[in-house]
Amino acid sequence: MPDRPADSRTDSSTDSSTDRRAPGAGASAAPAVPRASAAAPSASAAFRPRVSPYCSALSSKKVLGLRGLPMVDSDVLDASNWCWCRRTAQILGPDRQPAHPQDCRSGRSCFHSPFAALL
Repeated sequence: MPDRPADSRTDSSTDSSTDRRAPGAGASAAPAVPRASAAAPSASAAFRPRVSPYCSALSSKKVLGLRGLPMVDSDVLDASNWCWCRRTAQILGPDRQPAHPQDCRSGRSCFHSPFAALL
């Protein structure tokens, strides 16, 4: 079997005249500029989790499909504006007031925080 010449693709000592790469694509190209990233919080900054302003018993069809806690009214309400209290399984809460994102907040007698066990 005759000896074959070395394949130029595997030879690392190719000169620039036979290089088939686009200009600037070789090792002589300028190094990539690092992307700007969000500043990391300093070690002295206290960790403040995002806490839902709504009672943990407030529910709706939209809440049932939500990943995470609702943070704004649009996370709770869909086109029907229908929601209920999980404690009573009705549209009225234990205090006989309507279950609604505007009403089921801190200060209501039956309000229960999603993080009550941690506080």
